[in-house]
Amino acid sequence: MRYFMGPDVWAPTVQDIDAAGHERVESLAEAEVFVNTSSDPAAVPEGHPLYDLPNATMTPHMGASFQVAEHHMGAIFTANAAAWERGEPMPTRLDPDAGY
Repeated sequence: MRYFMGPDVWAPTVQDIDAAGHERVESLAEAEVFVNTSSDPAAVPEGHPLYDLPNATMTPHMGASFQVAEHHMGAIFTANAAAWERGEPMPTRLDPDAGY
């Protein structure tokens, strides 16, 4: 499995992803895009072609966190994993209508 990191990690901006070409993302078995949901403007704006790629998974970028945040991230991860194992929607799934 191959991954496309960005825009926060692999490329600083969506424009850099665009410059790299969507063909690169489309050629991957699976693309995982980490997005900064607190940036303004949004890291991946509403209507961006990355949302329509069937092999792309958008997840919030949660790097460089403090110890307190790590505790909360563990609880979120556990809740998501438990829901996934039960075949239920994950509590923190992405909402393309909201832009993330």
